[in-house]
Amino acid sequence: MELTKGDAWVLLFLDSTQHGPAMIKGIFKADVSGSGISLDTIKTSSDSGDGTDLGSMELDPDTQETNLDTTKLSGFLSDVGLSTHGAETYGALDDQMLKFINPDIDDDGIIDILETDLDEPIPEFAFQQWFTYDYGDATDMENTLADLKAGSLPSMNLQPTFLSMSSNLWSYGPAGLGDAEQAAYNKSYYEARPKFIFEVRDPNDPNTVLYSTGTLTMKNKNDFDLGFQVESLAPDVNGKIPEGTYIYKTLAVNDDPVNDLIFCNVKTLDDVDNPENFVVPFPQFNTDGNDNIISVTFHWKIYRGGAFVDATSEEVSLVAGNGVAQVDWESALPSEPDTKIQSSAAFYPGGQGANWATTVVVDNIDLNSTTTGVMFGDTIIAPKLSNMISASIGFDTVVGLDISFKIAAPK
Repeated sequence: MELTKGDAWVLLFLDSTQHGPAMIKGIFKADVSGSGISLDTIKTSSDSGDGTDLGSMELDPDTQETNLDTTKLSGFLSDVGLSTHGAETYGALDDQMLKFINPDIDDDGIIDILETDLDEPIPEFAFQQWFTYDYGDATDMENTLADLKAGSLPSMNLQPTFLSMSSNLWSYGPAGLGDAEQAAYNKSYYEARPKFIFEVRDPNDPNTVLYSTGTLTMKNKNDFDLGFQVESLAPDVNGKIPEGTYIYKTLAVNDDPVNDLIFCNVKTLDDVDNPENFVVPFPQFNTDGNDNIISVTFHWKIYRGGAFVDATSEEVSLVAGNGVAQVDWESALPSEPDTKIQSSAAFYPGGQGANWATTVVVDNIDLNSTTTGVMFGDTIIAPKLSNMISASIGFDTVVGLDISFKIAAPK
């Protein structure tokens, strides 16, 4: 098999005569007892070799796992470009990737990637779990914001405060459609199933419902994407978000069932209040001589052992990925306290080629843009650091989690 370097891959063994999750007969693992390494994926780096030989693997019929032979672990890590520490760090989080393994999400007995040539191809799906945190507990927020407004880094001894986890399923028209075709497809798709019920079912007993929302209405319908959004999932016991099989049961306008969209093997963090191995960019806002925000510097930290510590280049590259992230901040003018200035700037966690261990600076924030300033008449007011009242950073990780960290003064 040809795999793109730098990506993470879940390796499955399937029986295409089945349908839905029943197709899954084996899941690759590199879980070596006593090594501290438990990988659920093949995580490659840009320094990977030209290939690796997984050798002979036996299927455990009880766990549906096919484990890498112990004697091949060292060679495997070398081939994919992972250090032992990197494998331990990534392996602590990569079971989050298993929610993508169902090859037949719509449960119709056809592997989804083979449905593109059908007369009625299925849409593409993006399944997201947004974890939202404050940078510290409520007693720290005011001091944290004061640090930012002074152009300083927040304290590193903050305890992250878990706020919520939302579960979002985004549906897009099949690849290759023009704008008009995609808009028409989405309109038809939405009209056939404008409602849904979201359920979490026991991983060991698919007939046991652990959590159900009742009937909800699809949100964020527009010409190019459709969203099945569950705004918040709360921890049940000991900070644990329910895990198992997540099902979006789609409904017609009269509440008749249309079809189920199934994501099995959904794992969640063991303790959302202590997100071990989460990589977090701490922002530092930089100004010109007039207190206008002109750039943002990010200092990468990792939460480990109850504290934020400096993240290594390898740790950030393993967790944060190379996609576009975004920092948002809100200001209020002293003369217009009820008028909020919403500002934002995009950045690349990878620094577009910069070394991971260095800070990444978002340069050239356009103070004359309506995305970074607010319009008063014909004048755009640039955001000033001293007027900041909140900030947040959101980005995707390479383990299939979406993370948002917020800084705001206590209400």
